[in-house]
Amino acid sequence: KRMSVVVRKKGTEKIKLMTKGADSVIFERLAPNQRYDKTTLDHLEKFAADGLRTLCIAEADIPLDFYHDWKKRFIVASQALENREEEKDKCYEEIEKNLFLIGATAIEDKLQEGAPEAIADFAEGGIKLWVLTGDKQETAINIGHACRLLTPKMSLLIFTGTTFDDCRDCVERFRTMLGADSITAQNKVHEAGLIIDGQMLVHALTDELKHEFLLLAMCCKAVVCCRVTPLQKADVVRLVKKKVNAITLAIGDGANDVGMIQAAHVGVGISGQEGLQAASASDYSIAQFRFLKKLLFVHGSWSFIRLSRVILFSFYKNIVLYIMQLWFAILSGFSGQIIFERWTIGIYNVAFTFFPPLAIGILDQTVSSKSRMSQPRLYRMTQAGTHFKKRVFWAWITLALYHSFIIFVMGFATLGAGNVLSDGKMIGNWTIGAAIYTVTLIVVTIRAGLTIDQWTWLTHACIWCGVPLWIIFLFVYCRLWPSIDLGVNLSNVDLELFSCGFFWFMIILLPMLALSLDVGVKALLAKYRRTVEDEVMEAEANNTIAKSPGTRSRSSREGQNIYHDDDPVNYGSLHPGAMPLRKLVTAARRGFAFSQSETVNSGHRRSAVAESSKIRMYNTSL
Repeated sequence: KRMSVVVRKKGTEKIKLMTKGADSVIFERLAPNQRYDKTTLDHLEKFAADGLRTLCIAEADIPLDFYHDWKKRFIVASQALENREEEKDKCYEEIEKNLFLIGATAIEDKLQEGAPEAIADFAEGGIKLWVLTGDKQETAINIGHACRLLTPKMSLLIFTGTTFDDCRDCVERFRTMLGADSITAQNKVHEAGLIIDGQMLVHALTDELKHEFLLLAMCCKAVVCCRVTPLQKADVVRLVKKKVNAITLAIGDGANDVGMIQAAHVGVGISGQEGLQAASASDYSIAQFRFLKKLLFVHGSWSFIRLSRVILFSFYKNIVLYIMQLWFAILSGFSGQIIFERWTIGIYNVAFTFFPPLAIGILDQTVSSKSRMSQPRLYRMTQAGTHFKKRVFWAWITLALYHSFIIFVMGFATLGAGNVLSDGKMIGNWTIGAAIYTVTLIVVTIRAGLTIDQWTWLTHACIWCGVPLWIIFLFVYCRLWPSIDLGVNLSNVDLELFSCGFFWFMIILLPMLALSLDVGVKALLAKYRRTVEDEVMEAEANNTIAKSPGTRSRSSREGQNIYHDDDPVNYGSLHPGAMPLRKLVTAARRGFAFSQSETVNSGHRRSAVAESSKIRMYNTSL
């Protein structure tokens, strides 16, 4: 929370220590009898109430002899093989004391374009938002209101005090008010915002209190941790990651955010004025905060749905084919005979059913990008894991077993024992296997078509190419022997197969029989158990898509929720004795959070740093 530099005035032996940092760490290192401490505190309160980020500046004269002695100790500490950081901290404490307060600075850390709308949409999408910042409490609260994390209807639970007992009393009192008794991501969420500073967070994260503190935090709609160190940010993320059955995402733009970015399940870094440390340490890097909305709502949802369907379909298509070996083993008395020729078994996954999973995993889009951006409620289905649950998995497994059984039993009933070809020959085992294999490919292909949501010419090509490839393969493979010692078992099987009327009966009737259950269930679910995705896709098909209730347009004015000094502060009944704060008078769209600068060009705001310049700043050799 502080940074110091030792300087010497040119041409003299006078050495001076210059220190900047948060008021919480600067004031405790000041010498007695300061001239400007009370005035500076008043200024800091006023600046923080206006939503500005503040720093204190202090200095101290360092005697030359003391500096030389301290420098030797610091060099030794810097070269220590054990406890190096602790030894260096001791040296810092020796020199950073008896400071003289010069004053304070305040800057407007402006909100990025689209940040308030994105945060409001995250909340509507069921994402719990926690802000971990080094700002003062008043600044953090006002920025929370400006970016719509905190709303006027929200009661603020503010931790007051400095000791462990104070922290425990706050936790117990607030927990009793909210009824927090279990840690789950599905806790009843109250219209409350939890505000805690770094000093109280030290106590809240101890082994005695961290469980109760997390119970309380999970019942609040928003959590703001202010005046926290980088280590505390990482500790909070680790606590949630370890104790709550949820996926954590940490996003930041500076080097002080690297710890929490690496501690979370998913780390997102913003490349901007604060350097590329966060971007380099993250899983994903974006240029502005608002891009996180598309990363989650569009690409995140699509990726989850695609992967879920690819996994389920891969299990399905393999069970449908290979479990038939079990049915045939029962029929043949476990003699060891196989029903399918070995090469057809081997290339089932690498040729004939290779492309449908690619179409599902790469080309499929469940609800368009535009609709997902305007309908945050769609993300709740992704969070709930609707597309990949134990129930869904076992439903696919059961369906695969059902299809496999129907195809095998009905296939043998149609072509099995006693059937004779037109030339008087009996239908052989390999011919029956090839016929069942053909029906299986048709059923699996149509099942892939029922799974996919978006159709393009490339999707059609990937889905339907398996059956033609099999027919071509069968014509070629059945004619290799005796020219090539390959395909002996399938020699002339294609002629037997295509000259048999029962075969054509099979490839028409059996897919209809097997897939009638799929189509029926799909129709019933679409009629009686419609999901939000079903509704939105139907609206897209009818060109009647509308914005989700509560979703705000980026072009809407952000200055509607403006608080004035004479307005009553609505902290609600959950916060007895709430401290009065000067409220933010300026409009909520005051600029850029995450230190993104801007310029004015022809009356429109734009980033002063071009996107191409940011891209070129990346070190691609990492």
